[in-house]
Amino acid sequence: MKPGAGKRKGSAFERKVCVLLSLWVTEGKRKDVFWRSAMSGGRATVHGTQVRQAGDVCAVAPEGHSFADRYFVECKMYRNIRLPLFVLHGKGPLAKWWKVARQQAVTHKRLPWLIVCQNNLPILLLSMPNDDDRYRGMDKALITIGGVCCSIQLLSSVLQRKYHANDSDRRLAPQRQSTRPVPTRLRL
Repeated sequence: MKPGAGKRKGSAFERKVCVLLSLWVTEGKRKDVFWRSAMSGGRATVHGTQVRQAGDVCAVAPEGHSFADRYFVECKMYRNIRLPLFVLHGKGPLAKWWKVARQQAVTHKRLPWLIVCQNNLPILLLSMPNDDDRYRGMDKALITIGGVCCSIQLLSSVLQRKYHANDSDRRLAPQRQSTRPVPTRLRL
């Protein structure tokens, strides 16, 4: 890779994530609700907790404020994120990025979202498992690293759900897989 190409690739990925999140929160109406943070999240590092803009994604329209005030979004695009090393041993670049995202999210009083992509693979979302009601019924993996649990799922699965900006405790509405009633207990 040519010098500087990795930074361009990362910036392009951040822009793509901003468009995906914008379309999600506006139900496909707008692509410009979120944009890359100034200095790609570095502004919050320089100014500490005094700045509203934290992480790689910030809201540039009112429709995105509820999401941006709740989630600290960090984006990473790499040739090899070494997912098996993270899943099996809690090590590698993903473990490092997840630890930093968690720490920065706590500093800014938000929940961490680490959105990662490896070349030729789908985009993944790492989040805290305490967001479980928002993702009820979704396929995900829960992994414990250094005593801290993390949820891994496809970002596309999350974006298929309806976003609810007004309900702070239940942002993603559970969607029913079928209309049949679910049995309350198992019969043998």
